Amino acid sequence: MDRVFAKKPAQPFNTRKWVLVAVIFLLLLGAGGVTYAWANKSVDIHVANQVITVQTSGKTVADALQKAKINIGNKDIVNPGMNTPLTEGMKVFVSRAKQVTIHHDGRQQEVWTHGKTVQAVLGQAGIKLGKLDRVEPALESTVKTQAKIVITRIQEKVLEESFSVPFGVQTKTDNSMLRGMRKVVSRGVPGLGKRFVKVVYANGKQISRGVVKTLVVKKPQNQIFAVGTVRTVSRGGKPLNFRESLVMEASGYTHTGYRTATGKVPSRGIAAVDPSVIPMGTRVYVDGYGYALAADRGSAIVGDRIDLFFESYAEAINWGRRNVRVYLLEE
Repeated sequence: MDRVFAKKPAQPFNTRKWVLVAVIFLLLLGAGGVTYAWANKSVDIHVANQVITVQTSGKTVADALQKAKINIGNKDIVNPGMNTPLTEGMKVFVSRAKQVTIHHDGRQQEVWTHGKTVQAVLGQAGIKLGKLDRVEPALESTVKTQAKIVITRIQEKVLEESFSVPFGVQTKTDNSMLRGMRKVVSRGVPGLGKRFVKVVYANGKQISRGVVKTLVVKKPQNQIFAVGTVRTVSRGGKPLNFRESLVMEASGYTHTGYRTATGKVPSRGIAAVDPSVIPMGTRVYVDGYGYALAADRGSAIVGDRIDLFFESYAEAINWGRRNVRVYLLEE
């Protein structure tokens, strides 16, 4: 008996299966892309005011810096840290340490700093400023390596000083006294004052000083003089009118063989005077001597002195030196 073999029917095309295979293929292809991206990452390195972009398959920040050929000093700061794993698009910041010299408080301090401005550097160095202190360069100035910062310490002090306040002088007339005479009625008493002085010091040395306030603590008492008004006296029974009277030291001199300073031949009635006290040519009356004319001068006759001429040496010696009243007569 013949066997009849029937053909198996053809399997229908399985669309879902092929879709699944395609998806798996695409996933594998994507995984390969991820693996590639992990192997080559783009990193931006910010250093010295510039940005350096590197493509690296390294794993850490240190690898990226090495790839960019950026050397890191032991005082430089890297953020994020050197051992931080790299990620795509990461930004790495390198802060270079700067060596700065700070002159302050009588010493020179060398510091390494990452501060960008003078103010930041001083803050990192722990240096505090007073309200009046001066800084060069200015606090907001940008700091470069090897920069020099100078701090001048300014201090102000207000000192209190006492001083004597001089007394004034008052005069009052006295009709019982000769004109030119004066006497103290009440002695003056100095007052007491205080002044407040602002003194400015720069690094301990005084640079300025000025009075900011003055007070009178005790008022002075004026000195009071009585001045005479009488302009007429009687001499030899006759009135003598004068414009001023002086008490002077009078001495005597005699012939020297020379004429007087005004060219006159010396004779009794000639007087040598200080022209700043009694002008030349002034007629005077000297108690105990009589009338005289200021017509001579001498190197020793200075101030309230008068030298009277006598005809003989004996008369001059007999006169000697004495205090007398001298009247400057009216013209």
